Amino acid sequence: MKEKGEKILWIDCLKAIAILAVLLDHTFMVLYDNPNVQTATFFR
Repeated sequence: MKEKGEKILWIDCLKAIAILAVLLDHTFMVLYDNPNVQTATFFR
């Protein structure tokens, strides 16, 4: 069992991917205009 305060690596990696997806979604029509890219980030 994990000690209190220890990080779980795979959860941190998923959080980072989700944060990047939100950032990518917020830049729609600024950095890109392809709706397929926005569709790929719907998991956020």
